[in-house]
Amino acid sequence: MADQDDKKNVLSYQNVEINPKTQAELNQPLKAGQIDPADQSFLQTLVDKIEKKEINLYQPDSLLNKPVYEKLDPAAQGTADYDAFRLLSKLREIHNLWKAGLADTYQFQYLVHEIRLLKESIEKLGGDIFVI
Repeated sequence: MADQDDKKNVLSYQNVEINPKTQAELNQPLKAGQIDPADQSFLQTLVDKIEKKEINLYQPDSLLNKPVYEKLDPAAQGTADYDAFRLLSKLREIHNLWKAGLADTYQFQYLVHEIRLLKESIEKLGGDIFVI
């Protein structure tokens, strides 16, 4: 019987009008505090390389450190290719948030931190594979 009551409660909230001002406030990204110095350094390197066109946000191999990559065996190269693709999709998100002026948000800072740690963990296994 409790399940029936829970369903009724949930359904009763689905058609509630939300004040547009309240909705606008709820849609705002969370503001964050200071960015970690390691993340700030990583971000600056990343932005510099994108602005100088050293990294093409739609070309995964632009992330690869070619001399290191070419020394890898074919299986490791395949893994590096996959990782470059994954990293690049997140880098596009970071760059879009940066351009939109949302660098002071928690979401942005979390993405930068996540990508830095992902890159570092990948490079622990295969060396300095990426140019970032």
